[in-house]
Amino acid sequence: MTPNIAKDVVDLVFAELPVFPEVATVCNKLRERFGISEEEALLAIDRVPGGIIRALTGVPQNRPDPIADPLAHIAFEKVWAELPRLHWLSSRKKPSGQWLVWFEQLRKRMHQNGQQAGGCDGE
Repeated sequence: MTPNIAKDVVDLVFAELPVFPEVATVCNKLRERFGISEEEALLAIDRVPGGIIRALTGVPQNRPDPIADPLAHIAFEKVWAELPRLHWLSSRKKPSGQWLVWFEQLRKRMHQNGQQAGGCDGE
């Protein structure tokens, strides 16, 4: 996957995540738009939120490797850029904003329903 396509994949997943869509919905959109396999689509759906969550730790050392995990890295950088510094001398950031709200809602949903995974066909 080229860097430009990876960025576009992350952007599509970012656009979908706030409404907590079915995995199959996002998977099919990724497959249709980018012509990627189900496995690649499911990987994107896994790695993008992983980058978001790592950024929300506020710890710069949690930045994903851009070569080993480019989708998580791009997602991390997008969220990291929006987070305020913990204090003016710190390299750490304070979790806040729409992605913190999203993460808190996600945790609540997972607690209520149990973590559910599925494929592009909704299974």
